[in-house]
Amino acid sequence: MKEYLKLKNLHSLFERNFFLLNSLVVDFDKIKKKVFEIPIKDQNKKVSINTTKLSNYTFDIELNININAVEEKTTFKVRVYLEAKMAEVISLQGFHNNLIDIIPTVQKFGFQRDERTQWNKFLNEFLEFCSKEGLAESDNLPARFQ
Repeated sequence: MKEYLKLKNLHSLFERNFFLLNSLVVDFDKIKKKVFEIPIKDQNKKVSINTTKLSNYTFDIELNININAVEEKTTFKVRVYLEAKMAEVISLQGFHNNLIDIIPTVQKFGFQRDERTQWNKFLNEFLEFCSKEGLAESDNLPARFQ
């Protein structure tokens, strides 16, 4: 029974991640790349979303976050299942404490037994942050006055 509840909670998390990611991407099939910015401390940092179609109902999404020039970028690789309306993290590279500074969280990252759940919980919090705080890329904004 305990394992069933864990699986049920994990599926619920995958579904929440799908809807949050869907609100950022809108149409997985048509948009191949999207770039926006998020405020981190006193600067805006770029987040890029790249979509790769694997089949009619399955996509791989790569979210790249450039926190600073010194450290490597953080990359979430997420598999999206359109029919099941689920998105799960299949890989997380370049995770570091700067990301925890962006999103205040109660999670104890790095200390859980189930790394898969940990990655997906963090993706959920990151997508919520992007939905609330995301900005259009400043390079693409038209001038207000001419």
